[in-house]
Amino acid sequence: MASTQQEQREAAQEISEAFVEAYNTGDTSLIEPVVTDDFVCHHHGAGVELHGASEYAGRIKEMRGAFSEFKMAEDILVVEGDLAAAQFSWGGTHDGPFQGIDPTNESVHTSSLCLMRMDDGKLDEMWIYSDTPGMLEQLGLEPRFGED
Repeated sequence: MASTQQEQREAAQEISEAFVEAYNTGDTSLIEPVVTDDFVCHHHGAGVELHGASEYAGRIKEMRGAFSEFKMAEDILVVEGDLAAAQFSWGGTHDGPFQGIDPTNESVHTSSLCLMRMDDGKLDEMWIYSDTPGMLEQLGLEPRFGED
């Protein structure tokens, strides 16, 4: 069981690295070993709730299909007990359909804030807040406030 602060930090770093690598390479099999069986992701930027590694893998595939040259990086990781907060920057070229938006061929560079709760060294629950208005602006679209 990841119980000391150092063990929790190492677990959070392993989780973060697995997600970044999965997004960057498309290898979604990296997600299952770092999440619990009951893993849930509340993605406020996309207005969806994803349950389990397989549903989250679908989100990664959606992002990589919508944005070629997709790259993600961890900018900040802070860990306190079984909680962690991370800021990720990501970008790519919007050349595939994305959440009902036809390809714009525009480049996007934005960030997301992720709050995580771990259980026994694995990710159990995650809340993602993305800069959706900023991304839409980069795509040349009007932000759709109040819509999920």
